[in-house]
Amino acid sequence: MTFKITSAIRQDVTSHDGTQITLHSPKGASATIYPALGFNCYSWIVPSSEGNLDILYQDPELFPDGRPTRSGIPVLFPYPNRVRDAHFNWEGKSYSLPRNDNIKKHNIHGFAVRNPWRVINQGADLNSAWVTGEFQISKDDPASVACWPADAILQLTYRLKETSLRIEALVINPDSSLYHLVWAIIPISICLLRLVWFPMIVHCNVVQNLSGIWMNAFLMEERFPLMQHAISTSFAK
Repeated sequence: MTFKITSAIRQDVTSHDGTQITLHSPKGASATIYPALGFNCYSWIVPSSEGNLDILYQDPELFPDGRPTRSGIPVLFPYPNRVRDAHFNWEGKSYSLPRNDNIKKHNIHGFAVRNPWRVINQGADLNSAWVTGEFQISKDDPASVACWPADAILQLTYRLKETSLRIEALVINPDSSLYHLVWAIIPISICLLRLVWFPMIVHCNVVQNLSGIWMNAFLMEERFPLMQHAISTSFAK
């Protein structure tokens, strides 16, 4: 038996495409990704001797039209956290962002987490199943182009194996500008009957002709072998 991929459309989703993509392992592990809601992987199920373990938290209000930052693995790009007063200056120019936090004072968590992504690759073989999504500011959220100093592309791959879910990221600078970039993923996991947030943040300078740089992080591998988050990130022009 090999790994496989299935897809289904949720009929209760009304505001965007309800397509869900699920990666399956031969022994019953699975991961489900929601491309239209920030390419969020909101379910990762791993079989165990005590039954299936659902590693990631899913907000009961995720469907039909819930908040993507409250479930699964929100992808925060091109920046996580808040921009104070939804305004900043860069290289002598002022930028204003929507005030979209819960008190409507600051901007929070970038552009990618709330917008649809494009699925650009998917497949399965004897070792894994994977799906790759792409988000580009100018293409997938053109209204935000005026809010940010330069265009940026994030390609993210979820790769499922029997006991691990690997996240591979490629950041591309399609612009000629030099600027700082921060992106993050925050797996929201169920651990010891409580919610646990595992923020993973990558901060880099995005420049022309920068490639071949890989960052790897393994989280909680020794204490929780099923909760290995392997992140590979490369930057390219």
